[in-house]
Formats: sequence, structure tokens, C-alpha cells
Amino acid sequence: ECAVRAQDIPRGLENEQGANHCFLNVAIQALWNLRSFRAPFLRAPGHPHAAPEPAPAAASSSSTSPPPAAAAAADTCCYCALKLLFAQYQLADEQDSLPPDALRNALSHVYTTEGRFRPGEMEDATETIETLLDVLHASSVSAFQECEEEEAACDGA
Repeated sequence: ECAVRAQDIPRGLENEQGANHCFLNVAIQALWNLRSFRAPFLRAPGHPHAAPEPAPAAASSSSTSPPPAAAAAADTCCYCALKLLFAQYQLADEQDSLPPDALRNALSHVYTTEGRFRPGEMEDATETIETLLDVLHASSVSAFQECEEEEAACDGA
């Protein structure tokens, strides 16, 4: 018999009445179920404004609550919000359902001027996946440029 891997255990995402998170939950589940995306994303470093992620040894705790600094970063940073949600998703029990609110709030914050991803409003799942990929790409390009600038500053010193 094969042992069931933690990432293969079904988990739920909350969608309380009026929250209209269904489009976002589709996007999260699509990215989660792409092992070629999930595995590198979970291994990727967090942003400097976020607190360190819980160590695997902490997985024995039944709480999936984020550290306060990570939760604060997740309020405005889509990368941190998705990373935090994935970390919680990885540690969650089969019965757990997790709120996608932090990612929704971060998307709403990023797209305030466009009026998109407002809490309670519907969006298109395909466009949401595209938006998340664009935001994650921009985030990784920005982090790469910051590293290059730091290296250049160190070489010039």
C-alpha cells in the first residue's frame, strides 16, 4: 500500500455566504494541484517583510494560525498571502477549511485603483489565475533585481 502524502489529502477553502470566494478558491486549488508549481513555491524564500515560516517540526501543532508578522505582510502582499496560505494548506488536517481572506485582501489592495477583487464581489477564475501569475512573476523579478543591486553594491564597496 502507498502512504498518502500530506499534499494529497483533500482540504477545503472557506466560502461563507456573501464572501464570493469561489473564483479565488478555484485559482488557489488549481495552483496547489500543480505539483510543478506547488513544490518550488513552498521551497522559495519568503519576502523580508514576512516572518519566518513555521518549521516542519511545528507541524504537530493543530493550529494553522500564522505568526502576526506573516499575517500583517499577507494583508498587502499577494506573494506572502499565497505563500502563507500554501504553508497552512500543507499543514492542515483533512477536516480543516482555510480562509482565503488574506489573499483576497492582498489582491484587493494591489488592484484598488482598478476596483478589482473587492471583498464580496465576484471575479472570473481564469482571470484570477492569470492575475496571480502576473503578480508572482513581478514579485520574483523584483526580488531578483534587489539581489543583483545588493551584489553590485557589495562589489563596488
